[in-house]
Amino acid sequence: MAACRDGRSEMRVWGAYLSSGDFPSEIADRVRSDANAGWMITYDFRPEAAASWSGSLGGRVFYARATKGCDDAAIYFRIEYDTVELEAYHQIIDRLVETLRPTC
Repeated sequence: MAACRDGRSEMRVWGAYLSSGDFPSEIADRVRSDANAGWMITYDFRPEAAASWSGSLGGRVFYARATKGCDDAAIYFRIEYDTVELEAYHQIIDRLVETLRPTC
């Protein structure tokens, strides 16, 4: 996890083996988990080998991206920041999405 110097934003990047059986089920579980944690999911896009979803909660915004990896694994990033920083993070998120593509 990387946090901004002011401590108000963070980005996580990781890989993991699928725990829900297949990629679509894994993503459905993660989106549901965010919703259950109180996040209002405002964007949810799930093509076959990738997924992006975002939400807001109490002046905060997150954007998550997952792509299908090899050998029943997935690759993720999640960035969370204050709502007032929405425009500043838009370009960063666009570039991250372009670079995180399915590997297998």
